[in-house]
Amino acid sequence: MARLAVAGSRGDERAVPRDAAEELRLQASHDFQIAQQLADQAAFELGAPSRESLATRERLQRAAADAQSVFLSQLAIAHEPWDVVPPVPEAVDDAVRRFDEAVSESLEAIADRAERGVQRPVPDLGAQLMLVTALVAEKVPGFVGSRLALYRDLVPRIQRLAADLDA
Repeated sequence: MARLAVAGSRGDERAVPRDAAEELRLQASHDFQIAQQLADQAAFELGAPSRESLATRERLQRAAADAQSVFLSQLAIAHEPWDVVPPVPEAVDDAVRRFDEAVSESLEAIADRAERGVQRPVPDLGAQLMLVTALVAEKVPGFVGSRLALYRDLVPRIQRLAADLDA
């Protein structure tokens, strides 16, 4: 998902071509399927589950649902055309690229927490989004902000996902 966050970003050496987004989609879908299968199997483990294990399972299921929501938002963003007429000013393009990078860094930090227990700070996506929104309002008045709407939807989902793993 971190690689998908920079799909189509211009000027980023980690950027993934838009057509590669389909391969990333398939991999993430497969990973979600495996995670769900493991969760289902864990529900049938022998012995009575403790209150703590039930709470942990519920928290992980909530995190999985949030991760899938983030993933769906990312897919919509990856397929959103960014090449518009007139062209987006370079300042806006740079701010969007930095936001995409911050999303990618956030998802990498969340993955480190989930997979390895490594606590890394998650970038402040709210501040990054405010900068993009302000630049779009200033430099591209009247711009139909469907990409911004997707970003506004994405930020609280990532924040909730990070909070799920911190609990």
